[in-house]
Amino acid sequence: MRQFAERLGREIRRLRKAKRLTLERLAEKTNFSIEHLSGIERGFRTPSMAGLLAIAKALNTPLTDLFRFHGRPFPRSRDQAARKLAKILHDWDEDRLAILLELLSSIRPR
Repeated sequence: MRQFAERLGREIRRLRKAKRLTLERLAEKTNFSIEHLSGIERGFRTPSMAGLLAIAKALNTPLTDLFRFHGRPFPRSRDQAARKLAKILHDWDEDRLAILLELLSSIRPR
């Protein structure tokens, strides 16, 4: 989980800097403290879904862009992506799968 938090934080920082926003300005736009945002960007804190939505809105970027970890290769095809997902989800219990399904349903394009 720590590795995920670090990658997410790096991507948020990259997007913030690309938008030429200071940490202070992002804090104002999200109503988070500078310390909290700094912890997210350094991978020491993981934002909630509401926090992710607030950050994406403040950065004027789609939520999904926060997860496009710069430099990380995406699967080349839908089949490759489906195989990777199946492998990851194979041992998940029904509760975890239900949470994931709810999350995916909330961010799917309409």
